[in-house]
Amino acid sequence: PNPSCVPLPLASQLMRLAGSRLSSRPLLALRGRLGAASVLGRRGLHLGVEADPRRMTFVDPTVPEETPSREREEEQELRSLNGMAQAYREAGDLTRAEAYFARVLARRRALHGSDDPRTLYAMGHLTAVLAARGSLHAAVTLAKKQCAASLRTLGPCHPDTLLCHGHAVSLLSQVGRHEEAEETARLTHSSCAAYHGEAHPTTLIALSQLGQALIAVNKLDEAETCLRTEVALSTDSLGGSHPETRIACSNLASALVAQARVLADAMPDLSASKLSEAEALFRAQLDACVSALGERHPHTLTAVSNLAQTYRDRGQLAEAEPLLRREAELSALVLGPAHEDTLTAQEAHARVLGHLSRYEEAVALLRASRGEAHPATLALMAEATQPTQRWQRLPTRRRSSAHLGASPARRPKSTTTRAGRRRRSRWRASSSPRARAG
Repeated sequence: PNPSCVPLPLASQLMRLAGSRLSSRPLLALRGRLGAASVLGRRGLHLGVEADPRRMTFVDPTVPEETPSREREEEQELRSLNGMAQAYREAGDLTRAEAYFARVLARRRALHGSDDPRTLYAMGHLTAVLAARGSLHAAVTLAKKQCAASLRTLGPCHPDTLLCHGHAVSLLSQVGRHEEAEETARLTHSSCAAYHGEAHPTTLIALSQLGQALIAVNKLDEAETCLRTEVALSTDSLGGSHPETRIACSNLASALVAQARVLADAMPDLSASKLSEAEALFRAQLDACVSALGERHPHTLTAVSNLAQTYRDRGQLAEAEPLLRREAELSALVLGPAHEDTLTAQEAHARVLGHLSRYEEAVALLRASRGEAHPATLALMAEATQPTQRWQRLPTRRRSSAHLGASPARRPKSTTTRAGRRRRSRWRASSSPRARAG
C-alpha cells in the first residue's frame, strides 16, 4: 500500500471517469469503477497503483435476476447515478451531488411516476442536499410534494411517511412557516403514536418537534405540557441518563424560559420560578455533556450558551459573565475564531462586561473581534463615555445550529441540540430507509 495515496481524490477521479463515458457506454459496464470509488471513499483505504479498479466488478444484489435485461440495465444505471451522487455528497461536493440526484429523480418520475416508492426515495435524497446547500425554500417545496405522495401511496402511518413529515416540520420551521410546521407536527405525532405507541423513540421525537413548533407560535402552555410528557416518557422508557432524555429536559427548559419572559411583568414570582427550574435543567445538561462528551464538543458549547442565557434572563450578570467567556473561548476552539457564532459569542460577552461597567475590557474585546468601526464597538465606546446611560435590557440571544456534521450555523440546535436555542431536528436528512443507508 502507498500511504501517500489519498482515497477521496482517487474516488473522485474514478467517478469522473465513469461519468465521462455515460453517453458512449452502458453504465453497467462501469459499475466496477464506481464500486471501487465507493469503497475507497467510504472506507478511506490507502491503495497503491497495483490495485486496478478497472478489474473490479460490482453486481447490485437488490436487482432481481429475473428482471428483463433492459429494465434491469436501466435500474442498474439509476442506482449507479445514485451511488455517484451519494459519494459526492459524502465528499462534500454538494453541487455535483444535487445535479446527480436531480437526474435520478427525473428518470424515476419518467419511468415509474411521481407516486412510486423509488421516486419518493429520490425526492428524499434531493431534498436533503437542497437543505444542506441552504436552498431551504426549494427543499420545503419538494418535501411537501414528497409528503403528499407518500400519504397517497403508503398511508399516514407508514414509517417512510412519518420520516418525510418529520423532515418537513424541521424545514418549515427553518423558513419561518411556523403555522404549517405546527399542523404537520400534530399530524406526525398522532400518526406516530397510532403506529408505534406513545413511548416509542420515534413518537418521542415527534412529540418534541410538536413542542418546539408550539413554542414558535407562542402556545407556551401547551408546549410545556408536550415537553413534560416527553421527559416523563423518555425517562420511563430510556432512563434518566440517556442522551435523548437529557435533550428532552433541555427542550423543556427552553419552553420554561420562553414562558418566564412572557410572565415577567404580570407574574414576576411565577416567572422567577420557571427560570429557576430552567436553570437547574440547563445546569444538569451542561454537567452531563462535559462528563459524556468533553469540554470541546459542540453539544457542550450549546449547553454553556443555554445556561449563560438563563442567567442573563434572571439578571444574574455576574454569574453569566464567566459562562459567556467560556462560551466564546470554546466557540473559537470548536468552530474557529472567524466563525460567526464565535464573533456573536464574543459580542454577547462584551455587552455583559459593559453592563458590569468593565468598559475597558469590553471595548478591547470588541475591537479585537469586530473591529474599530463595527456598530457594536462604536455603541459600546459611546456607552463607556456616558456610564450613566445603561442598557435597559440585554438582548436575548440563543445559539442555534444545523446538524452537527456541518458547522453550527445559528439554526435550531440543542444538545443537539434541540435545546433552548431550539432543538436540532433529529429526523435524518433524507426521509427513507434507502436514503438513510446512504
